[in-house]
Amino acid sequence: MTTTTIDPCPRCGAPCYDLVNGPGPEDDTAKVCMKDESRFYCVTCTCPREDPYSCNSPFFARVLPTPESTKKQLYNSITISCDDRRKLFQRRPDAHSSLRLQWITQLLRAARQLASAKAQEAADLWSVDYMFWIRLYGVLDDIKPFVTRLRTPMFAGDAAPRQRFEGTLQAINTVAALFTDDELLYIQYRRDEACHPVAEAYELSQRKDGRLVEEKTKTLLVRPVKHDDYDRAVEGVIKRYKPNEFAIACDFARRALPDLEALIAEALKIFA
Repeated sequence: MTTTTIDPCPRCGAPCYDLVNGPGPEDDTAKVCMKDESRFYCVTCTCPREDPYSCNSPFFARVLPTPESTKKQLYNSITISCDDRRKLFQRRPDAHSSLRLQWITQLLRAARQLASAKAQEAADLWSVDYMFWIRLYGVLDDIKPFVTRLRTPMFAGDAAPRQRFEGTLQAINTVAALFTDDELLYIQYRRDEACHPVAEAYELSQRKDGRLVEEKTKTLLVRPVKHDDYDRAVEGVIKRYKPNEFAIACDFARRALPDLEALIAEALKIFA
């Protein structure tokens, strides 16, 4: 049987056998460079195959470059050494995992306190109020996209999502679905108020050509919102509570508490 090779290995330049379109080498045990639809394996790598950071490991395989690859992506898929890849992937993973779990845990703790609070306790729980908004926004805006990336197929050629992250992502989506669009904008407003002494993001700005930028581009709705519409949404939520912003925190916490309990149960499976 005649063997065919398609393209040189992106890493070492040797002939790279195509595992999809084949045929590959006649000797199935031959040490050769190979590729499939999205990954490649380089024979020049001296790391043990069982090393997950090896060029020959399926766990953190080298990704085939594409015409759209950025310089950083090209470096990370081709040039970077296995030792540097190991450092890059292993840098403080436990600390990052613990921090994400801590945010969810603190959100749940704040929600429990607010859910059982009374109106006259506003002065005593003002710090819990702020913690609730900051942590709730962080779960919806930072942890959700992170878990979404974890859930997506590991490689471009894979069809199935990575199921172990499904429960946590679904739990976060359930929490987000508790709130209307206006309430999501209010959550973001309270978080921004708690975290930024200057609210520049809520002011009109100008482009270089002088035209006004009349919308807030980054929102929990995952789309731009005009400043006037944003203001109306926030003011509408406040008016519903006559206005008592501590009461809003207590109500949001009571509504979210059962689903936050479910979220922590799922998060412990992947972040513990």
